[in-house]
Amino acid sequence: MRFSIDLSAVPARPAGAGRYAIALASGICESMSESDSALLISSSHTAAFWQGLAPCAEVAAKVPGNRVLRLIYEQTLFERLLNKNLIDVHHGIHYTMPEGFKGATVVTVHDLTLLEHPEWHQRSKAILFKRALLVAAKSADFLICPSNFTADKLRNLLSPKGSVVVIHHGVDQKGIGGESGDPARLPEGLSRSPYILFVGTIEPRKDLATLLSAFERIGEKNGDIALVIAGQVGWKATEVIARIDGSPLKERIFRLDYVDEATLGALYAKASAFVYPSFEEGFGLPVLEAMRSGVPVITTRGTSMAEVARGSALLFSPGNYEELSAAIESVIDQTVASEKLVAKGLAVSSEYTWEASIKAHLAVYRLAAERN
Repeated sequence: MRFSIDLSAVPARPAGAGRYAIALASGICESMSESDSALLISSSHTAAFWQGLAPCAEVAAKVPGNRVLRLIYEQTLFERLLNKNLIDVHHGIHYTMPEGFKGATVVTVHDLTLLEHPEWHQRSKAILFKRALLVAAKSADFLICPSNFTADKLRNLLSPKGSVVVIHHGVDQKGIGGESGDPARLPEGLSRSPYILFVGTIEPRKDLATLLSAFERIGEKNGDIALVIAGQVGWKATEVIARIDGSPLKERIFRLDYVDEATLGALYAKASAFVYPSFEEGFGLPVLEAMRSGVPVITTRGTSMAEVARGSALLFSPGNYEELSAAIESVIDQTVASEKLVAKGLAVSSEYTWEASIKAHLAVYRLAAERN
């Protein structure tokens, strides 16, 4: 079987979906059979990166970096590229697929917020990817979702013709970053302070406003606790950044930018609690990373994150800062058995491996090739 994976949408600073792509590309060499061969499709400035991750694969570095140009290229020149390379199965890892390709197609649908909540995204992105979702639902042979939460929404909203398959993401079982727990990696002022940690892009659906309200409520009574927000500035972040800068506890709020793996590992390892207040995600990879790092996790109920945590996290109603502050206090004050949460989180996270995820992807590719 000869398959291709379109990695051209992965940004220079990858978040959850990008980290999924990197894990997939870096693990295929170990999981492929001798009769398999892979073509990775990337933009020209990332070709060396992908070749280093997957030396067994060929890399076609032809796709423009600009989103609109990338999508135009996909619909005009991908078919020729795939046919020239004798591709049996093509995998679009970020909602899209070339409509003219006659081989088998697999598309990853991370979440359905582009349809349900276009206000959470740039207008141009919402318009372009809404169309891409409709095409994938109509034409893809297989649609991969990272959670049952997302798969159920996909079936209910779009009734896709192809098979919907749930393949969970994985997590590095050795921990996040090569220097996890090294206090030298922490920003000055954090190595001796207890802190609440959030990791993710600063954008509306992450609902940092609720986290800030909860932190301010706790901080009035607890003069030691700090809040760390680690993540790049995303879409519509102006309001929440102004809220941070105007907080009465701003001296105890550490707003970091995108951090490297080693720093991320240190942040997880030393956190008193990890809070992920997002209204909705397709999976919620930081929740799994925190669980694997041995941190008590607090996240929103009725979401994919609750599904991923499988009873190892404290849950609160989305947008309810009073519930969130009570949950954080219960962890900090040890009124809940944090050790049991951590132990269960470690046990549950041990079942989410990238090896299993990649093997499941390859199994889908083979099924798609057989059906075509």
